[in-house]
Amino acid sequence: MPNYINSVNLRENSDFPYLVLDVVDRHPTPRNPGFHVFHWHHDLQLPYVLVGRVRVQTLVETVTLTAGQGCLIKPEVIHRIEGAPESHYRSFVSPVTMVTFYPGSPAKRLVAETLTTTERSILPFLNDQDWTKKVNGLLRGLNELEQSKGAPLYPYQVLTALTQLWLVIEEHLPTKKLVKPTIAQLRMRQMLAFIDDHYQERLTLTEIAHAAHVGRSECSRCFQKTLATSPIRYLQEYRLEKAAKLLTTTPLPISVIANQVSFGAGPFFSQCFKRRTRVTPRQYRERGPKV
Repeated sequence: MPNYINSVNLRENSDFPYLVLDVVDRHPTPRNPGFHVFHWHHDLQLPYVLVGRVRVQTLVETVTLTAGQGCLIKPEVIHRIEGAPESHYRSFVSPVTMVTFYPGSPAKRLVAETLTTTERSILPFLNDQDWTKKVNGLLRGLNELEQSKGAPLYPYQVLTALTQLWLVIEEHLPTKKLVKPTIAQLRMRQMLAFIDDHYQERLTLTEIAHAAHVGRSECSRCFQKTLATSPIRYLQEYRLEKAAKLLTTTPLPISVIANQVSFGAGPFFSQCFKRRTRVTPRQYRERGPKV
């Protein structure tokens, strides 16, 4: 079974945390160590196919998109996107806050309700209805905006397009039905949040389990059932994800980065990193994500 990691938005700490992944023939720009495996993130994701065919897969469903079609992937949904040979698509990734305007706004409550009550984890726009054609037109507009990236009005144009797109979705979604998280999902949220807060420390399985007030065996069962991996393996993958970001966003020595993500001294960090990315940390720094 594949391992699932939290794929972090490479622009999350910028003043405009909107990331566009350009994927040509299965090669993404910017590069991301979690791209070819099942992963999840806190952001909204809107893939839009330009050429060929693309398959979007979660643990429970698969959607195939063709040129001119897109979809919405909800935050925290485990997924992967696989393009067919010679395909080309772009994924527009943004924090939920980009379509909620300001803290406490009615829009924030509306978006939160939609994300938690819509049954499907992927919402495809298949051009079979007028409203899905309209959404795909707005996605096409986001793609065209990339030609003016860097222009003074670019951020405002993106924000306007995203909110227009979300308004169309809100107006035409099927009847919402409350979807209650399972006990395992609630426990996983607690344990994943704990790892996010403490991954730089020398964590044990017992400490991770205590974050959800469960025993070691129940902790392992939740991870296996939800992510098909062990808590310690997930922790290692999460640390590698953080290390990859530090390699391309800071000048810190590789040994310092290894210590910061709690791999310690020695060759173990480089061995694990190369196993995940197929390149050494030094090579990844030289060829890694540029945004």
